Amino acid sequence: MSSDPESPFRAIIIGGGPVGIVAAHALHHAGIDFIVLEQHSDSCKDVGASLIVSPHNLRVFHQLDLYEHLVEIGVPLLHHSQGYTKPKRKFRRSYTLSLFQKSFGSSLVAFHRAHLIKAIYDGLPGSAKSRYLSGKRLADIATTSTGVEVTCTDGSSYQGSIVIGADGAHSKTRSIMRRLALQANSSLTSTWDSETPFKSTYKCLWASFRRPSEPGDSYETQGRDRSTMYLTGRDKGWIFLYEKLGQPSSERHFYDKKTLASFGDSFEDWPLTENLTVKDVLGDPSAVAGMTNLEEGIAKNVSWNGRIVLIGDAWHKFTPNSGLGFNNGIQDAVSLCNKLRALLVSHTREGKPDAAALQTAFDRYQAERSEPLRSDFARSAGATRLSTWETRREYLLGRFVYSIAFIQRFLTTRYVCPRIRKGLVLDYISTSEPFQGKIPWAFPTEKHLKAEEII
Repeated sequence: MSSDPESPFRAIIIGGGPVGIVAAHALHHAGIDFIVLEQHSDSCKDVGASLIVSPHNLRVFHQLDLYEHLVEIGVPLLHHSQGYTKPKRKFRRSYTLSLFQKSFGSSLVAFHRAHLIKAIYDGLPGSAKSRYLSGKRLADIATTSTGVEVTCTDGSSYQGSIVIGADGAHSKTRSIMRRLALQANSSLTSTWDSETPFKSTYKCLWASFRRPSEPGDSYETQGRDRSTMYLTGRDKGWIFLYEKLGQPSSERHFYDKKTLASFGDSFEDWPLTENLTVKDVLGDPSAVAGMTNLEEGIAKNVSWNGRIVLIGDAWHKFTPNSGLGFNNGIQDAVSLCNKLRALLVSHTREGKPDAAALQTAFDRYQAERSEPLRSDFARSAGATRLSTWETRREYLLGRFVYSIAFIQRFLTTRYVCPRIRKGLVLDYISTSEPFQGKIPWAFPTEKHLKAEEII
């Protein structure tokens, strides 16, 4: 799988955020040539809040030789999380975090987003890091007889075999793919995703600040059409303030500082913990905040013509309540890279696979990921609506039924743990198993590769 002129194969990753960098690691370990085109000059800039990583994806980071460093900057969420109503009335404790630890030998781990991205980027080997190009904003993609040509707004261009769009919910890659598909076949107009396939029902203010309570804290305050989340990591604390929009919208919305401040003030007396309110943390001079509408949805069209394929938020967008967006992006990268490597191994003697063979691999990737995505999307959307009591049913479930410990344990054991158990790993990297609990993993990390699978 070299990139020599006789048999070149190169993946061009659009977007150097956390999912794009994970894909870069996976391609590097697979021996597949790649470059990453990142529009920002500093992808590690502190512009986000927290990212939560589930046990099955911590196994992937272990395969990529990143886990030992990540444990130094992340904090396991082991405490039973507490729930409140706005009058600061305790009504629920969550026992799912301890169930994860017992079931899999690891709980969820919380990271400050900027710190996690930097750690993943710093973990790239030197030869791979040199292929990460910043300040490269995508302008267009053109297909050729043998691959793709990507041009950037600075006039630079790059040739490759495929484009992997990891450029987020407002993906330029997805937009260009749609245009190319409809230009090639106008009859697809009625079946292809719209230009804006995601819809927002909620808006959210997020903020990070110096950690004001014990690491690993997890709290939620519920209310009618509004809710808050509060988490703490090693050095940082994070809040998320949710509110239902007057009506759903597919338009991208930008909030100025004045609107953000006013929105935060409207939550100022909401309790975060027994001793903290929203006002306490937003008033911290170290606080960094932002505000956005929360897009939700899963695009139907994931790839085109064996040349363009989407991963992460470019394909699907979740609300952040359950921390499932980034975790599914990692699983996308794992699934896609497994399929690509298997295809290229089978073509070692035949040369570069053609567009039809690549499209078959993309279709298999979509088929493998579709059911887990639908399930996690439903969980994420449901968690948001339960916490904001969207209907009387959600109010009764969120406020009372799910407060019952045995119901929490039953639902977690019956529906959540089986999903984590089936988490994909890179099937071409054999490592020791980092976590073991009561539930065995469906896909082991320790395996014996066949001779023909070793590059």
